Amino acid sequence: MLGKLQITHLAFVILARNHNPSLLNPDFLRINKIVNTDWAVTSPTFTTDIISQVVYKNGVTIIIQSDKISFEQLIEGEYSENKVLLQDIALRYLEVFPHINYEALEINPKGHIEFQSQEELDHYISDYLLRPGDWKNFLNKKPSLSATFIYSFEDSQINISIDPVLICDDKKATEKNLGILFAGNIYREFNLDHSSEDKLKPLNERVSLWSDDVNRYISLVNDCLLNEEE
Repeated sequence: MLGKLQITHLAFVILARNHNPSLLNPDFLRINKIVNTDWAVTSPTFTTDIISQVVYKNGVTIIIQSDKISFEQLIEGEYSENKVLLQDIALRYLEVFPHINYEALEINPKGHIEFQSQEELDHYISDYLLRPGDWKNFLNKKPSLSATFIYSFEDSQINISIDPVLICDDKKATEKNLGILFAGNIYREFNLDHSSEDKLKPLNERVSLWSDDVNRYISLVNDCLLNEEE
């Protein structure tokens, strides 16, 4: 029986025009209360005109380029919504920079499942995930898997990339386990009314509803892509 998806990484990516990467540094984030004043910075943290990055010891990373800003967090242990720190950071950033032309929001969760053996992994890929066919064995060679599923809705698009990975064992640092990575991307475009005082309201609302998107992604993976009973 397959396990359940383990969320290990989450990112909020806000796409926009004319970000200024050179503004991003630990002091700027602290002074403007975008992050808590007691957060400790670690490497690699840098500021340039093209791309800037600030990394914190609590697992949060902020990366800014001219066309987007990313708020990322490593999730340690079992995933829960209470562990996620990104919503307040993203909303505060939008409050500090209300006049940027924001265009889209991406909620990008990453998670994996582990397998006990190569045979178990091969069974999932060949016998469950992909339909039977001669393509599975060409000149006695099995193909490597790298697949993307795209689900288009009226207001959004869910993209899930699937790739085999080696996962570090939490108990034995030198050992790695077989697994499959499910990298999600929930994408929404926004046509904001820049003449309105509440122009950022639709974007702020979607940032605040991030957990709905993540739960939808988890349900899609667990109930559709990992449900061998169907």
